[in-house]
Amino acid sequence: MPKQLYDIGMVGLGVMGRNLVLTMADHGFAVAGNDKDLSKGQAHRKEGAGKKVDAGETVRAFVEMLAGCPPI
Repeated sequence: MPKQLYDIGMVGLGVMGRNLVLTMADHGFAVAGNDKDLSKGQAHRKEGAGKKVDAGETVRAFVEMLAGCPPI
């Protein structure tokens, strides 16, 4: 099964970043996030359940989730 690629990436999943991601997902975009605080990535997945959102636990994993980005 091919892995999901995301249209948009958001670095920083604090209050502002998380709300922006959820708004973009509500409008049909698949959005990946990344935050140096891993608990924010986990909260991002939980709050975005049922939407096309996910979080990369490392910068490398995050970049590789984005459509059009070559593997690093």
